[in-house]
Amino acid sequence: MSPLIPSVEAVVAGVRLSTMPAVAARLVDAAAREDIDPGQVAEIVGLDHALTSVVLRAACAADFSACGSVPEAVDRLGVATVTSLALGSMLAERLDAHGAVINEIIFRRWSIHVAVAARAVARNTGAWDPDEAYAAGLLQDVGVLALAQHIGDSYIRLLGSSVDTHHGLPSIERERLNLDHGCVGAETARKWRLPESTIVAIEHHHDASDAPSNHAKACQVLDLAGTLASALLNRSPEAAMQSFRSRADAWFALGAADTEDLVRRVSDEACDLLAQLRIDSGEAPDVERLLLRAEEQWVRQQARLGRRNRELERRNRDLVKRTECDTLTGVGTRGLLERELPLCTDRCARERKPLAVTFIDVDGLKPVNDRLGHAVGDDVLRRLAASIQAAAGEDAIVCRFGGDEFVVIMPGRDIAGAAMVAQRMLAGAMQAGRRGSSDKISVTLSIGCASLPSDQLHGRAAHRLVGMADEAMYIAKRSGGNRVELASASIHSIDRAA
Repeated sequence: MSPLIPSVEAVVAGVRLSTMPAVAARLVDAAAREDIDPGQVAEIVGLDHALTSVVLRAACAADFSACGSVPEAVDRLGVATVTSLALGSMLAERLDAHGAVINEIIFRRWSIHVAVAARAVARNTGAWDPDEAYAAGLLQDVGVLALAQHIGDSYIRLLGSSVDTHHGLPSIERERLNLDHGCVGAETARKWRLPESTIVAIEHHHDASDAPSNHAKACQVLDLAGTLASALLNRSPEAAMQSFRSRADAWFALGAADTEDLVRRVSDEACDLLAQLRIDSGEAPDVERLLLRAEEQWVRQQARLGRRNRELERRNRDLVKRTECDTLTGVGTRGLLERELPLCTDRCARERKPLAVTFIDVDGLKPVNDRLGHAVGDDVLRRLAASIQAAAGEDAIVCRFGGDEFVVIMPGRDIAGAAMVAQRMLAGAMQAGRRGSSDKISVTLSIGCASLPSDQLHGRAAHRLVGMADEAMYIAKRSGGNRVELASASIHSIDRAA
């Protein structure tokens, strides 16, 4: 590649593409007017016998029926498509001899497939005018022709190395030239005064993800059309086909049946149009085999995604377990308490049920740690947590508040029900001790209970319940432990209810 890096302006201004033949120039001028006159467009086309032949053949191919007049052809194809055919015909004729490879593979066969695909996608999705999409498809690689004329053989060699991976061409161009054919094509289209949506789509036809939002859909149509053309023309179409299906789903919510229909229709229409225009279509793709392989690849991908999703779910469960399940005791963490208590408060208020909370402190655990070691103390805590959970029942939520303190949420229980459960906890704690060779471990619980009726479960009720139970627990602790104390506000609630 030449060490001289061209500018976009130099490429566009320095080649023949910047000066169009008189007929093509008049046609573009007519098409650019707001009050387009199809009759005037037909009259201009009729001035050039070669252009007339191209337009008539294209009209026959588009509707699969004979078309003998230019006005009828313009009516069938639309002004935008006729204009694009004029430009395309002019560009093909103006390539010099060493551009024959581009003529055959890139501009003609490739551009026809992209144009037909763009029109089909636009019709299916309603995302863009089908005639304008067709025109943009024909012209999306005009920058390739401009660069070939400006740079010459070295660009032809670069292009030849990426024929089967056309979507990789822009990155090679940017690396070698500091520009790509998309920006060159957009500047050329701007010089020709084509619609802004066409200009932007040509510039972003390899990557619609960074397109401006007001033309994003047009860029997606052209990007998707190029991806489908890659799948139909490349010798290794699997990656392009997979990309086509995933983008069609992500951008336009097209399912498998829609994409299969598009593939078949575009392949048939492109081959018919190439035949009508007397352009060698090359080896026709085995569409059914392509679709079968794409389906198999899709199934494998879904299986991989399924395995990945299951692994992510497992990791999420492990993460939740680490953040909401106390690693020592197996009960909930303080984080779980802070998440669940407000939810239980709201649910009990809606269902008109009371809500109780018990605050538990272990009596005598520090002497066990000091005398027998923390390993023994940890074992005692595990046994106590299991006994508290067993006494509280399945509907209760047991959480380790910190150190040797536990909080139990008991939806649906009033203060009397909470006190009954707390007494079971006291009895269970007696079984949590163990006998060593000569040491007897004896631990008890200090428990505070609080409960509120449903009509008081509003505002800061969750915070209030924990505070009430905590205060009652300290009263039990100061009274010698191994006992249950009821929050005074909860007792007053019972008295009022009575």
